[in-house]
Amino acid sequence: MRKFLKVLELALLGVLTVIFFGAFEGDSQTVRNPTDAVLFPHNSVIDVFIEADEAALQNMFDQARLEEYIVCDVVYNGYRIENVGIRPKGNSSLSQARNSTSNRYSFKLDFNQFVKGQNLFGITKINLNNGFSDPTFMREYLSYEISELLGLETPRTTYIALHINGEYFGLYLGVENVDENFVRDHFIFGYGDLYKPEGTGANL
Repeated sequence: MRKFLKVLELALLGVLTVIFFGAFEGDSQTVRNPTDAVLFPHNSVIDVFIEADEAALQNMFDQARLEEYIVCDVVYNGYRIENVGIRPKGNSSLSQARNSTSNRYSFKLDFNQFVKGQNLFGITKINLNNGFSDPTFMREYLSYEISELLGLETPRTTYIALHINGEYFGLYLGVENVDENFVRDHFIFGYGDLYKPEGTGANL
């Protein structure tokens, strides 16, 4: 009984913490980027076309677990940018794609990987998530929407129709990468601490 009450207390504390910080946005106020309509629109599915050397692309698929970048050219919602890095990403999603006959991995685009300082309207990395475990393809999107409604600093998202070397790879969720640019765009002072767990979890 005591253990149950302790868990309940911690759960309530977590909820109150979310409400508290959602109510006081002065220290972490979202600064809306005017390029949202281009990079992360919510009123349409945007087209992203990726062009890469066929042999390099197939090798990336064959060695997906290494998560190594290859060079490609990208047309993102009508804007072309060359010499971009692309690699498979993920854990469970990557394993599932490797164990299937599909090359429909989640991907990371890094505009800065091969050309230092290169970016797309201030964004250097965008994640392309394949929604492998979500038949509705809305859970991740809605979780970000709820997070933003609670006043939390949340990665921007958009739905993407992905094409690689002329082949349609399906619907993806484009997600803003949480990095220094995220801090710059989302917080008033443009700086802050970033933490990322290594391995399968984090010790807090």
